[in-house]
Amino acid sequence: MLCHRGRCDRIHRRIGTARPRARCSGGTTTATTTRSSRTITTDGFPELDGAPGGTLDSYRILAHALEENGGRVELRHPTVCFVPSVSAVAVRDLDRQANLYTNINDLPPDDSELDDFVCSTTNTGHTAITAELSTWLLDRLPD
Repeated sequence: MLCHRGRCDRIHRRIGTARPRARCSGGTTTATTTRSSRTITTDGFPELDGAPGGTLDSYRILAHALEENGGRVELRHPTVCFVPSVSAVAVRDLDRQANLYTNINDLPPDDSELDDFVCSTTNTGHTAITAELSTWLLDRLPD
């Protein structure tokens, strides 16, 4: 899985860690190897893990798999932003922290690459079907 549009993948290769053992959290990548843990700080990465948008229990899933195979896990942040809203509706690049918090509802429709969209009023699980989203979708289907 690539995060931050593939930029973290390049960092993980550069510091010699496999992606499943590395965790990205905004401007800091914590890479854990079998021998040690070290923190590498980076410049130019917005803090995507906490951005508004769809969430995923990425680290809970990984922790559960490790525990099932005899591993011990200290899970601090089970849920992360899986798809920032600004990325999902294609209104901003993810190169600046401020872009993650753009008020999408205040933007002109032409700022998105999509013809029409709606965002949940709250952060929801990735691919979650809510009454709010279902109603919006059903209202757009032909009679």
